[in-house]
Amino acid sequence: MATFTINGVDVETLGQGLFPAAAPDYLTRPPIEVIGVAIPGRPGRLATNRKVVGSKTFSIAGAIRGTTIANNRSTVRQLHDLFGGGSLIPIVGSDQSDVQLFARCTTVKVLPLPQADAIFAIPRLGMEASFETDYPYWQAISASSVSLSGSYVALPMGNAPNYVTWTINACTNPTLTIKNSAGVVVLTVTLTTTIAAGDNRKIIGSERRITKTISGVTTQDDTLLTAGAFPVELEREWGVWATSSWPTAALSATGGTPTGSADYNKSYY
Repeated sequence: MATFTINGVDVETLGQGLFPAAAPDYLTRPPIEVIGVAIPGRPGRLATNRKVVGSKTFSIAGAIRGTTIANNRSTVRQLHDLFGGGSLIPIVGSDQSDVQLFARCTTVKVLPLPQADAIFAIPRLGMEASFETDYPYWQAISASSVSLSGSYVALPMGNAPNYVTWTINACTNPTLTIKNSAGVVVLTVTLTTTIAAGDNRKIIGSERRITKTISGVTTQDDTLLTAGAFPVELEREWGVWATSSWPTAALSATGGTPTGSADYNKSYY
C-alpha cells in the first residue's frame, strides 16, 4: 500500500503513525457527464461536446499502532490537525510521487478494534479518512513553462485537460493562436493593448481573468480581450497523449516582436 504524504507530512511518521492498509479508489477517475440533447425523430442523443466533470472522492484506511491507548488518541488528534478543518490540502502517494491532489478531508472515522487485536490486547486503532476535491485531477508537482514567440511550439500535456497562465511581454495588440496536434487552429485570442518594456499581460485560465502589470503594479482588466475566445484550459482532445502529439501555440502582434510563456502543471486522471 502506498505511503501518503498529506499536507507535507508522511502519515506513517506522525505520532504513533497511520499505516495505510487500503485506498481502493484514490486512483479512480472522477465521473464525467457529456451533455447531450434529444432531437425529435432521431434515436439516441446528440452530444454537445460539453462535459461536466464531477469532484473526485476517495478514502484512506489504515491502523494506528501505538504502544498505549493514550498514544493512539494523541495521534488521532494530530491527524485531525494534519487533515485540516475542511481546507484544501496537498496529498502525494509514494507510488506516484511526481503528482499531487488538492483535497478536503470530509470525514475521519475511528474504527472498532479488530478481534485479533483484542485477543492479544494490542492497543491499535483503525482509522478511515475520506477526501473530496474541488479540482478533480492530479497535478504535476513540477511546473511546466514553455517559452512563446512567433514560431509554434509544443505544449506537452498529461492525460487530462489542464489550466494555463499565458504571459505576454512587450508588443502592441498581441494575438495568441493555439493549434491542435494535427495543425488545425482551435483557438485565437487578441488583446487590444500596448505593452511597454518590462510590463506584461497575463491570461489566467484557472481564474478566467486577465491582468496587466504596469511599472510593477498588477491590476485586473478583462476588457483587453477584444477578439477570439478566452483560453480557459488545454483540451485533452487537442493532443494525443498516447503518441505524445501535442497542441502548439504562437504569438503575433501588430507592433513589436511578442514573447511570452505558457505556465501550467500537467494534469492526470
